Amino acid sequence: MRPLYYLIFACLIVSCMLGCGENVRLRGKVTYSDTHEPLTCGEIHFSTASFLARANIQPDGTYTVGSMKESDGLPPGTYSIAIVNAVEEKRSMTDQVVIGPRGLGQAKPEKPLIDAKYKNKATSGLTVTVDKSGKVFDIEVDRYPSGKE
Repeated sequence: MRPLYYLIFACLIVSCMLGCGENVRLRGKVTYSDTHEPLTCGEIHFSTASFLARANIQPDGTYTVGSMKESDGLPPGTYSIAIVNAVEEKRSMTDQVVIGPRGLGQAKPEKPLIDAKYKNKATSGLTVTVDKSGKVFDIEVDRYPSGKE
């Protein structure tokens, strides 16, 4: 019976060690590469093979990363980055609905604000390495190419 107690005790110790790691605060600002104006909306995903955290982009372009709750940071490591939902905000109900072949109720396509390559971590070209010291990580993005709508 003792080996079972030792096994349970060892599992508890290991899970406490893994679950009690210190997160590191990561914040920054997302701007357009051509004008350095802030990207005013969207969501940034920070991921590894087994972990995903996100940050909402604020109207001034700033963000702070959260993993378990908003703004609680990330465990140290290297993260691939994707930026999603960076689309022009809709102003009114009439802007959101168009008359289509089947009548009313079809959503108007959203106008993207940044190049589509940023939607996927494999094509974004963005990574960040987070260490114990904390970090400010500013991101520059390219606008959605005009004429592709």
